[in-house]
Amino acid sequence: MAGAFAGAWVTARVTRHPTLRPALAVGGLFVAASIYNLVTIPHPVWFTAVALVLLPIAAWLGSTSGRA
Repeated sequence: MAGAFAGAWVTARVTRHPTLRPALAVGGLFVAASIYNLVTIPHPVWFTAVALVLLPIAAWLGSTSGRA
C-alpha cells in the first residue's frame, strides 16, 4: 500500500499534467503486480480482498495529495 501511495505521490509531483491519469497508471501497475502475486502464491481470501480494494484507494490518495 505504501508503494502505491508513494509512487502515485511522486508521479503527481513530477508530472505537469493536471489530471490524475499518470499517477493512477502507477497505481494500476501495482494492482497488476498484486494480481499476479495473488494468483501465483496462495493467500487467504481476506488478504486478496483487502489488497484489491486498498491499492486503488492508496494510489488515488497519493495522487490527490501529491497535486496539492
